[in-house]
Amino acid sequence: MKNRPPWMVITALIVLGYGIGLIQTRAKDAGGVDLFSRVAQGICRPGAAFLTYVADWTGGLASGVWRAPALTRRVNELENEVARLKSSIPERMARLERENTRLRSLMGMPARLMEKSVGADIIGYFPDQHRIQLNVGENDGVKPGAPVVAPRGLLGQVVETSKTICYANLITNPEFSVGARVARTESQVVGIVRGRGDDILILEVYPETADAQVNDRLITSGISATYPEGILIGTVLEVSVDRNYGIRQARVIPSANMAKVREVRVLIRP
Repeated sequence: MKNRPPWMVITALIVLGYGIGLIQTRAKDAGGVDLFSRVAQGICRPGAAFLTYVADWTGGLASGVWRAPALTRRVNELENEVARLKSSIPERMARLERENTRLRSLMGMPARLMEKSVGADIIGYFPDQHRIQLNVGENDGVKPGAPVVAPRGLLGQVVETSKTICYANLITNPEFSVGARVARTESQVVGIVRGRGDDILILEVYPETADAQVNDRLITSGISATYPEGILIGTVLEVSVDRNYGIRQARVIPSANMAKVREVRVLIRP
């Protein structure tokens, strides 16, 4: 086969290049892609996709290696947090159990007292004055004279009120007194319980032969309109006779623990 002259090869390449250029120009003017470009893209696309995948994988691996120390620290922090939470479970359970006990004691109050009362927190305690401050007042329907009841019994009586707070004398206050009776079916003893400025109450009963005994439980008599009948006051500790006045006296331990009570009910009067 005879070799073609160089000028023929050059001429053919020029014509071919011009033709491809013309086709591409027309396709571009028409907003499309020419055949030759589509073929070239089809040949190059798989290789480009592979190179992109390799680049992404390599970048991800490098990023993971770079972040490994930070991830290790975070894992250690999370493990420590889990250990701390596990160690606090017993304490939280004990706290919930105490709260449960407190709520049970409050729910143990007679329903008739709960319906006609407002809950209050003790926000001030003045042991020398045998007085407490509560976070309820006239806006809550509280009036002077209203009885204050703890889960275990009578705690005191409201003596001063404002719009949002009130003060109550404890049953140990020397100015406090309440009608009481012995909570025994066979006993008809009715008397007056008074505070005397210490941790012991005094029950005074007429006459001196009245049937009041050690370990008798005392409840409000309900004779006055202030105190409903049946609120526990305390337990008789000792009984004596004052023959000069013809009365029987008893030393009484209050049922409510003044120092430990935190929540009370204030009975609302119509």
